[in-house]
Amino acid sequence: MENAISDADYRQDDEVLLRTGWGTRQKAYELGIDYYKRTPSIHYDAAALLAAKMDEMGSSLFMTDCGLVNPPRVQGHNWFRGDAPLVPLPKPWPSAEARERVLDLGAHKHGSSHPSSYGALIRKVIAGCKCLIDCDQIKNNRVKMIVLPLLIKKGGASPCRFIAVED
Repeated sequence: MENAISDADYRQDDEVLLRTGWGTRQKAYELGIDYYKRTPSIHYDAAALLAAKMDEMGSSLFMTDCGLVNPPRVQGHNWFRGDAPLVPLPKPWPSAEARERVLDLGAHKHGSSHPSSYGALIRKVIAGCKCLIDCDQIKNNRVKMIVLPLLIKKGGASPCRFIAVED
């Protein structure tokens, strides 16, 4: 993460788009649950470093093409990875099974003994956005991002359309 930050053309008040090359349209459609099991992710120390830099730079939006921000061992702990993965695999969020698991864990817990990378970032930013696809098609180091959220009353999250505009 230190190298990525120092190599980036990162300016005051910029938002962050972390591109790994993972989130291609083909993978999004073809891999199914393996998209999350095999995704690159951000480990806690790297997330904490990025969160501190984002705070310093006045950034409030974190975007990535990773399927998960947390490593699968954290995000998918005892869901599709871990000591006791669920078999058969329940439906993902927003299914009744996923909601029951959140209630069982408590909304602030993720089930793993490892710290949450997403937790480190969300303490410093307004929003974290993952699973962006087609970022591999961006050619420039800097883009203008247009984010079009679905307006939801009394909601904590929203699906959005992200559009990268290259000059």
